Amino acid sequence: MAAVAGVVAPASATVYRNTIGVASCVNQPTAPQVCVTTPTVVVFTTTGLLRLRFTANADHCSDMIATPVVDGRRLRGVRLGPGETTPWYFARKLTDGKVTPGKVSIGVQATGVPGGCNRGWLQSWSGTLNVRTGTDAPIRFD
Repeated sequence: MAAVAGVVAPASATVYRNTIGVASCVNQPTAPQVCVTTPTVVVFTTTGLLRLRFTANADHCSDMIATPVVDGRRLRGVRLGPGETTPWYFARKLTDGKVTPGKVSIGVQATGVPGGCNRGWLQSWSGTLNVRTGTDAPIRFD
């Protein structure tokens, strides 16, 4: 599987479920655990608000750190074992510092964790990215 990406149509309150991943990671010699390729999807939010979470593929043979990227901004990465899911992330589409509706690019960057089949570099990864936009994605800070 190559990097998978998609574009989805606008809606007022929508749930997007996207399979993403990288079949063959490009790694830097100085950081062999970081998969440089970051697959993305583009969603539309009518309110400027969204929430997202990522589930690592259950077939993974080692842990990974999943770092969501929203419009180029990296969020806090979470270590996931095979089949595990991040907590929900709450995000906003910002234009000139204001929350605005529109297209949002969402990706996941993966970093490998030694152990299992990982012997010092991340070879591939995949999982499911769930995104909620619109009225069902209120910003909350728990």
